[in-house]
Amino acid sequence: MNRILTFLGAVLILPIMFACTIPSAINIIGNPTLTLAANMDFDDMLKDMKEDIFANDDFIVMDAVNAPPVHLRYMRPGESAFIQTYVIPIYIFDDDDLYIDIPNPFDLPSIDAPWEIQIASGKIPLPSLSFEGFLEDFKFNGDRINAMLYISGSPLVQAFTMDLRIEDKPITNDGNLIRNRPSYPSNIDTSEDAFLGTRLPPNGVDVSNSIKKVFTDQQDLEIDFDIYIAEGQTIQTSWLGDVEVKVQLVIWLPLILEATKDEAEMEFPEDIFSELGDFIESMADMTNIMVITLDTNVNPFAEGRLILRDDGFGDTVNELGGSKISFTLREEHLEYIRDSDNEPFEPQLFISFNEGEQMSVPREFRITTISVDLDLDIMLDL
Repeated sequence: MNRILTFLGAVLILPIMFACTIPSAINIIGNPTLTLAANMDFDDMLKDMKEDIFANDDFIVMDAVNAPPVHLRYMRPGESAFIQTYVIPIYIFDDDDLYIDIPNPFDLPSIDAPWEIQIASGKIPLPSLSFEGFLEDFKFNGDRINAMLYISGSPLVQAFTMDLRIEDKPITNDGNLIRNRPSYPSNIDTSEDAFLGTRLPPNGVDVSNSIKKVFTDQQDLEIDFDIYIAEGQTIQTSWLGDVEVKVQLVIWLPLILEATKDEAEMEFPEDIFSELGDFIESMADMTNIMVITLDTNVNPFAEGRLILRDDGFGDTVNELGGSKISFTLREEHLEYIRDSDNEPFEPQLFISFNEGEQMSVPREFRITTISVDLDLDIMLDL
């Protein structure tokens, strides 16, 4: 506001300095642009979004702080952005106190399993994600969701057969059972809040296709697992005895959301733009049109439309794109705002998407500058 007053002061004072007589009034006409530095972040909004989505406290959710930038479909060639990404590690089976033995009367170094030997079976629920509140009309886009299965423990695990299913369909991408996998742990420290890798650890079994479906269909599902040693499987006798087995599913989950219907709306929390109405009111008497542009470090809403909503004049709809969030108030809007009967002016801000349009949540989202374009034509008495 100080910059606005400085600008108007200069407009008033300079003509007076160079005039022969002091005028009684001055007509100000022009199209100035006022650019104000801003340092507004949306950390609280992003935190609320995470809490809304991951409402189930039964699962560990780690922040993938080193997730690499990705190129999104609305970006120009060469552009990329850091997307908020999470890693969810889930133990399907974890037991370090198994004892497995097979009769070996001839003390052979290796034997074939004389029958099927059951190791473990059961069910484990997958994360139940909640898209409620301001995200209720969205779901995860599955294009960049990855998931790997890590099998580790004692050497005997490489003799195991694993049958893991979701809705009676094999979890593996190729639809096959998992057989004879060497021990490859994920080595993820689940006691930490942050995951430091730039991708999921190597040497896992790719199960991305099945897990993508779970997240994009928004269903509460379980993994049925059956772990056993198949009849006839060759086993080194040195592997028998005390056995440790870990089967861990790890999910790589970028927050790229997709609208599930036309006119799916996400409302900005009221406190983010609590002073916006006061600012517009202060400028309404000076201009016939007002274009407010928020320059951001990245625009997660580029595929949508910005809606300024007020009960008095309805919705003003503005297309978005690039790294700018912009909306226009025309003469009919400003006339309504100038009317003291309509005070205070407390608009709501929404982003609207049509079905299939995407919103990618950036790792860091902030407003860098606010620009106001005016169409001045005012008469001031001196």
